[in-house]
Amino acid sequence: MNNRLGVGLGLLTLGSCALYGDPVGPPPGPVPGSWAGEGAPEAAGALAPVTGHGAQVVIAAGVYEGDLVIEGNGNNVAGAGHERTIVRGALLVRGDANVVHSIHVLEPSRIEGDENDVRGTVFEQGIEASGEANLVP
Repeated sequence: MNNRLGVGLGLLTLGSCALYGDPVGPPPGPVPGSWAGEGAPEAAGALAPVTGHGAQVVIAAGVYEGDLVIEGNGNNVAGAGHERTIVRGALLVRGDANVVHSIHVLEPSRIEGDENDVRGTVFEQGIEASGEANLVP
């Protein structure tokens, strides 16, 4: 009987994390980067879209061309700091419960979804959010 209870609780625990993955928050420890701390960060190319659910993505220091697109639920995207990770495009979030922080975005941005948290991001030209319970600066 105890064995069945343990299996049932294990499946219940796994099922509760299936929709959005594990809880998200700032990544532990130092963030890797190419910036030496003097002058502007180096050009770093373009960013690949973040797709899927529950991803933990760390973006190194640099100046990135184009948009940062996040499609999915429960993703955590962290830069190396507002002065160190710069996106010369927009932040486009399509999904729910995503967290984006420590990034500086230069173009007008948009959130389409619910319960996203982008309070730790600097937006030069603002952000428009549709959906419910989004946390924006």
